[in-house]
Amino acid sequence: MRTCCADANPVQARTKDLHVHGGGLTALGAATLHPGHPAVMLWAHLRTVRRHVGRTQRSRVACRAFGGSRDGATLLVASEADPASMTMAEAVLQYEPFQWEPLGSGCWTSHALFRDGGHGGVGGRTSQVHLWVRPERMLEMDGIDAQWAAGAAAQTSGASAPLRDILFMSKHAAASGRPSLTVHPIGNPRRDLEPYGGVAGRLPPPSPRIASLLRAIGSARKGEGFGELANFEVTFEATHHGPFLETPSLFAEIGSTDQEWGRKDAGRCWAEALWAELSRTSSFPGDASPARGDSPVVLALGGNHYMCHMNDIVEQHPDVHIGHMLATYVLQDAGPDRIREAVHEALLSTVQSQPEARELFVLVLKKKLRSADRKAVLEALDECTSTWTGPELRVVGSLSELGEELQTRGEIGN
Repeated sequence: MRTCCADANPVQARTKDLHVHGGGLTALGAATLHPGHPAVMLWAHLRTVRRHVGRTQRSRVACRAFGGSRDGATLLVASEADPASMTMAEAVLQYEPFQWEPLGSGCWTSHALFRDGGHGGVGGRTSQVHLWVRPERMLEMDGIDAQWAAGAAAQTSGASAPLRDILFMSKHAAASGRPSLTVHPIGNPRRDLEPYGGVAGRLPPPSPRIASLLRAIGSARKGEGFGELANFEVTFEATHHGPFLETPSLFAEIGSTDQEWGRKDAGRCWAEALWAELSRTSSFPGDASPARGDSPVVLALGGNHYMCHMNDIVEQHPDVHIGHMLATYVLQDAGPDRIREAVHEALLSTVQSQPEARELFVLVLKKKLRSADRKAVLEALDECTSTWTGPELRVVGSLSELGEELQTRGEIGN
């Protein structure tokens, strides 16, 4: 896995290298992709056959994904307003192992992941995967999990399982123009800042697939047929935008310019990675699961927008799960109250998607935080420990300290 370049200035990263979602395929994608490009053709087809599913009022999803039923489904979401998203959707639909079947307008389901005692032997459980192509920009998809539960799932057969998690397939835009394949949790950590989609101060639970999906896309990029993607950086990004939903979620992306968004090889690479992730079997029932009691979860506070140090953690420790990652610029000069709110929200949201975890490592990159901000972060964590009823909190102040802790745990476990 290639380690990305560190941002020279994490504050500049916020204004220069964040996503630019939307703009419409007509205004953006069609202006840069020729009329015969598969993404444009798929978009035109969906425009013709799409049947609008009635929008519902936002409500809390009944199931607590991953923490409840193991017979849940994963929903892949694409947007017609995003050219890279359509490139990825087309590649996923054409990837034969999924064996897609139409559910309705703009909806497909894969039965290839069904397992029972005679076919896969995973406890008789079903791993459902659905693909839903939506017309709106992804930043406007607040409550899409509730919409699925109340709308599409109710109107189509075979989609009754509650959602475990949602994976948004998206473009990544950066002023640097660096070709990239990125993964990140979503949400707006600061209540006092204008939200970039979603809700200010709210963080959806991070999908437990965040770490394993980064490993999967890193492995796929090295595979046969993807030699021209060698210059693409595979990296985490910090938590930084909406939409807001209750179901564990993540963004999987192609970056960083229109030259990359329409690349078929990048789309195929993501299709292979998503299949590898969704079809993998392990000691957990089903396809992917939250951390077992002996699997560490790491939450990051501080660092650059591109969380390159977290890339190294998941590569060196294959059992590690990743929660929210808050960049330095989110905490910088926020003040004790806002920092406390952001830290508490990140903790609670991460634990919600990791109900079986016994230990939560909180990586506080002290050298990346100003003195006052560092003090406020540590005080917020101290405050949590007095009333905390979740997994044991283990606060570490550097990458080397975290590495030593994880190494020690591994040796004890062996």
